[in-house]
Amino acid sequence: MEYEFVELKQKHIEAWSKELPKAEETPMPVYNGAVVRAALKAGWFKDCKVKPEEVGEMSPAVVRKLAEKIVKEYADLMKVSPE
Repeated sequence: MEYEFVELKQKHIEAWSKELPKAEETPMPVYNGAVVRAALKAGWFKDCKVKPEEVGEMSPAVVRKLAEKIVKEYADLMKVSPE
């Protein structure tokens, strides 16, 4: 399944970040699942039929890849132009 982001706004970032546990206190597989669930709850994806409670039934590799995509998108959005 292909996951495409909506045009993310500040409201999406705020809702997503409020759902995340502290990364340094959370095992990586648990954190990856939390990242994906938070993005689903915050409405990050276009036409996505997956519900947050279904993340636990997904392949760990898919969850990890999706979490990495989400974190990269977040990092890209937070970059400030040097100007």
